[in-house]
Amino acid sequence: MTSQTLRQCGIAAPIDVISEDLLQNIVARLPATSFASAACVSRSWKVVCDRVLSRPKFASACSLNRSLENAVEEVVNKVLSKPIRPHFAIASIGGYYGDVLREAHHLITAALGTNIPVITNHTCGIIERNATSHRSYDVEWYFRDHEIDAIMLIVGFLPGLKVTILPLLNQIQEPEALMIDEFVTDIREFSTSVSGCNSPAAIIVFGDHYYSCMRDVIEKLDYAMSPETVIVGDALSKFRCTSDAEFGTSAAVALVFAVDRNKPPGIGETQFHAVLSSGLSPVGHTPHLLLRKLVFLLILLQEEKGRLRILMLKLF
Repeated sequence: MTSQTLRQCGIAAPIDVISEDLLQNIVARLPATSFASAACVSRSWKVVCDRVLSRPKFASACSLNRSLENAVEEVVNKVLSKPIRPHFAIASIGGYYGDVLREAHHLITAALGTNIPVITNHTCGIIERNATSHRSYDVEWYFRDHEIDAIMLIVGFLPGLKVTILPLLNQIQEPEALMIDEFVTDIREFSTSVSGCNSPAAIIVFGDHYYSCMRDVIEKLDYAMSPETVIVGDALSKFRCTSDAEFGTSAAVALVFAVDRNKPPGIGETQFHAVLSSGLSPVGHTPHLLLRKLVFLLILLQEEKGRLRILMLKLF
């Protein structure tokens, strides 16, 4: 019996006879956690959910709540208010007193899950819309202390790519050049294992503000990677990353994006492009750039029918 026949008989339609279009319309309105549960109901439901998230998607939110715990809760709830399966997350924090990076990172990873690559960094400024008031804010701590405390969270879903975090370990007993070589080798080996190509699609690098060799790192990456690999980052950062074992041991960390050679059929080609604003200090050859203040990363998705979609990821 069809759902229309059941309604004519005064019988409620079971969920199994709901059309795929109606089911897709329903699950597309769910928050991320409920959406994840819906994808586990059955194989047919998973197919519908995969159709909802068949293209790259980003979600971001900002909170100016003076309570760090409440601020993290606000931004997490906002970015997870719609369907998304986070492949990575970047949290930027300004203001607040004490060891906020460690605390904020713990709160964010607890909310998103420890299996998601997360980088939490101290930023010089935030441009974003508030998660609760929806007002836009431009907060800067670069030259002066600011009375405003703020946190911005970005999560991204990139089908057809795999994302991981790789550290540049700060080991005093090893020569600097050897540490950098191992860092570059780790990136190339990850990309090769995922895509069959030793250069990934994109790399976002965060360098510790006390580490003096970031120029050498970028120049080595610029030399070792393909010209098609987009490299952006912050050379003067304070950061925490997903693995607790890496706290205090990393001179830099890379968020690496590699094309999955086993990506499902129907997933178009995704390309990365860096867009610079004024006030930046580039090092190396375009598109390999070491940035100091603000960068936008363009994600270009080439769909199967030739249509081009552009997404913009605001990083720093």
